[in-house]
Amino acid sequence: PSSATVAKGGSKAFTITADEGWQIADVLVDGKSVGAVSSYTFENVKAGHTIEALFRAEHQIADPDDTGVSAWLNTKEHNAYLHGYTDGSFGPGHNMTRAEAAQMFYNLLLDQDAAKTASFDDVASDAWYADAVNTLASIGILQGVGGSRFAPERSITRAEFTAIAMRFAKLDTRGEASFSDVSKDDWFYGQVVGAVRYGWITGYEDGTFRPNHTITRAEAAVLTNRLLARSPDERYVDAHSGGIRQFSDMTSGHWAYYPIMEAANSHDYEKTTNSERWLQPEP
Repeated sequence: PSSATVAKGGSKAFTITADEGWQIADVLVDGKSVGAVSSYTFENVKAGHTIEALFRAEHQIADPDDTGVSAWLNTKEHNAYLHGYTDGSFGPGHNMTRAEAAQMFYNLLLDQDAAKTASFDDVASDAWYADAVNTLASIGILQGVGGSRFAPERSITRAEFTAIAMRFAKLDTRGEASFSDVSKDDWFYGQVVGAVRYGWITGYEDGTFRPNHTITRAEAAVLTNRLLARSPDERYVDAHSGGIRQFSDMTSGHWAYYPIMEAANSHDYEKTTNSERWLQPEP
């Protein structure tokens, strides 16, 4: 409503709903942001207040042929690119390390035989991630942390992961990142804008992106699926749960269960209008 009357000392709740194709970008109360909340309650009202909702169009996930990702990564074959641990778990809430991120993208890389011209003092030649780190660094996708070090076991932040993902794409910085904790002075601002524009990231319900928080393995799977324009066939997964790779610490009730099934299981598929349909393997 354009206005509402509240008895002095009373309360008034507002519910904010976006139309189809739109999402809440921010809510301003008395001109100050309270985040992209779906409801707000004025309590103990004793004076006039204003509430304003800002909306932005939902971004469809961009075609990897258009973003340039398909020139670097295998987007045609839906091979598994993330794997679990030797104990049968996946660790969806574990922080992804820089080594794990490197290996994940290397698993998708089209030219794994690119000349290795880079190396790091803390990446042993026989380390399980050595080929991944050195190859991706050689083609300009990965960077070290200074002093000829890569810090493979260090957890990677959401901003760092987004920046790496964007190096596989044409950097499109038109528009802006309307996250309350991302500013134009941040080194990663352009990469976040591009990832939002391509539909790879949406942030949290409170309107933040949390760039300096570490990214979990589940979050990495979700973002990477979007980068590749891959989506799980939930019906197929449910009907064939006994015939696909599962993990001891994952159930269908986990928020990222289906995206992780997409990332961890090789499968044939056919594209539908807004998703994909997994195909039964030939006997």
